[in-house]
Amino acid sequence: MAVRVRGSLARAKEVPRRRPTIIGLRRVLGRDWATAWLFLAPCLVVLVGLIAYPFVSAILLSFQAKLVGSPGVWVGFQNYQELFTGRDLSSQFWQSVRVTAFFTLAADICKLVLGMAMALLLNEQFRGRTFLRALFFLPWAVPSLIVGLTWKWMYDGSAVGLLNMLVLRLGLTHDLIQWLASYDLALWAVVVAVVWASTPFWAMMFLAGLQAIPGELYEAAEIDGADVFGRFRHITLPGLANVMIITALLSTIWTATSINFVYVLTNGGPAGATMTFPMLAYQVGVAGAQRLGMGAAISLVFALFFLPWAVPSLIVGLTWKWMYDGSAVGLLNMLVLRLGLTHDLIQWLASYDLALWAVVVAVVWASTPFWAMMFLAGLQAIPGELYEAAEIDGADVFGRFRHITLPGLANVMIITALLSTIWTATSINFVYVLTNGGPAGATMTFPMLAYQVGVAGAQRLGMGAAISLVFFPFFLVLIYILTRRMLAGER
Repeated sequence: MAVRVRGSLARAKEVPRRRPTIIGLRRVLGRDWATAWLFLAPCLVVLVGLIAYPFVSAILLSFQAKLVGSPGVWVGFQNYQELFTGRDLSSQFWQSVRVTAFFTLAADICKLVLGMAMALLLNEQFRGRTFLRALFFLPWAVPSLIVGLTWKWMYDGSAVGLLNMLVLRLGLTHDLIQWLASYDLALWAVVVAVVWASTPFWAMMFLAGLQAIPGELYEAAEIDGADVFGRFRHITLPGLANVMIITALLSTIWTATSINFVYVLTNGGPAGATMTFPMLAYQVGVAGAQRLGMGAAISLVFALFFLPWAVPSLIVGLTWKWMYDGSAVGLLNMLVLRLGLTHDLIQWLASYDLALWAVVVAVVWASTPFWAMMFLAGLQAIPGELYEAAEIDGADVFGRFRHITLPGLANVMIITALLSTIWTATSINFVYVLTNGGPAGATMTFPMLAYQVGVAGAQRLGMGAAISLVFFPFFLVLIYILTRRMLAGER
């Protein structure tokens, strides 16, 4: 009997020593910390390998005097000093700051007003509404390169330009207007093209937000005697507050960091009137002296205003181009050589088998945060009570993920996939910077082909437009599906 008592006392003394450790870990790391870290481990590898490492590499690149194809020389803050106070670049840099700020602000204000008007119109009940929605959303699905080429023809300063033909025939003027060659008109011309192409996205976001506002609120307000402006002020605007903030942030980042329209329409001219900071980084880092270090420095100065993942795609491309450099100074080649994985230099961008995968990795690096942001927003909309009820019923982490998380994110996943498909398929930035469609057409996407035929080569605008229109039905179907999905819960 005494032995049993002593054994029981010994076990009773051991229990308190173990429980605090387990409880302490759960309090610090969470109840399902072991399973959570099992899920997070692959994500952390991706984040470090595809996001953190290249971003740090871009920072290091900004402290070097490096030309394309040559080893970099560490110069410390010399690039930044030359950028802020130097004789050659400082005036262009501060001009790009002013132009970028005005360009982004003007475009976003116009998109806000027009997008809201479109959303309110398309939210009303009338015949042909579905067709009109698809029609209004079409400009957003057209590749920005083709939109730029179309507006360039419309802005042509000769008598064959569409706008000049209109103003001459209407008798508004007897002189040809140089829309893109005038210092006072060029920036506004680019703003109009950007607003035309981007407003449908604002309208789409606002329209989806309007569907989430209960109709009973409008009915109650109308019974209380509120007029249209009162209902808009006290119901619509507060109900769309979060959507407006998110859309404005996304649009500000995309507008400020985009180069497509400025490059196609004005190339930063005339006399720097449209020299936005991505355009300046392009001219310094790619088109001119190919000073990759200075180009990275220009971008990192402006990256302070945005999220780390919102670094301009042009600069992301330049960073990856340095990493993929086929010589001994390329970052990836330095790594594989030092790790002893190979004794030969790998031509990442010149190899027919590797080039496309190299571009895919760069695109994934730049686009994955958008997917994460959309999924995170979707997760916030799933009621926590569902997870609590499932846990009470005995569901483990995998069960809750399968039966609650995946169904709850289904619509968000489809919408994000459609958006990403349209943006990826119509983008030219990464292919242009990294491979220019080569080698031997291995990375020749259709926007790149349209660019080479319509702009870089024989400048056959008609053929460039034809190439785009061949692919247009595919994006038309995507826009239709996207519209139906985003408005699936409409009243």
